[in-house]
Parts: sequence; C-alpha cells; structure tokens
Amino acid sequence: MSESTEPAQTTDRLWHEFRQEPFPDSLRDATFGGTDLWLIELDIAGCVLRRLDNSGPLESKDSVLLQSCIETWTESSLRSMTL
Repeated sequence: MSESTEPAQTTDRLWHEFRQEPFPDSLRDATFGGTDLWLIELDIAGCVLRRLDNSGPLESKDSVLLQSCIETWTESSLRSMTL
C-alpha cells in the first residue's frame, strides 16, 4: 500500500465501521452547546463523505466546520464538568 492511499483506505474503513452502528437512543435528545448531537454528527458525516468523494485532503470549509464541532463539544463538556 502506498503512503498516498493508506490514509484514504483507513478513512474509508473507519467510515464503514462507524456506519454499521446505529445512533444511540440514549443520545437522541442530547445537546452540546445548545445544538442537538445528531445535527453535529450530520455535519461531521457530510465532511467525511466529501473527503471520501474527493479522495484528497479536507476542503477548508470542512476543516472550519469540523473545528466548530470540536469547539462546541469541548465547551459543552467543560461546562458540564464545572456544574
């Protein structure tokens, strides 16, 4: 396997494994930073699918979106730990 195809194959394999699991019922009403968790997952899924379709690095708009998802999760997690 060449170095250029290894990350793409790993991403594809991990995506396939992830899609085999249903969204947990216990998280259907969960929110992070006022945003429903399933919406955050949907945003992330869109980024992953575009990455797989393009077979290259993330586009800048997807990088920004993923960073926003991480920040939302981090801020919400820190708030819940201080309550």
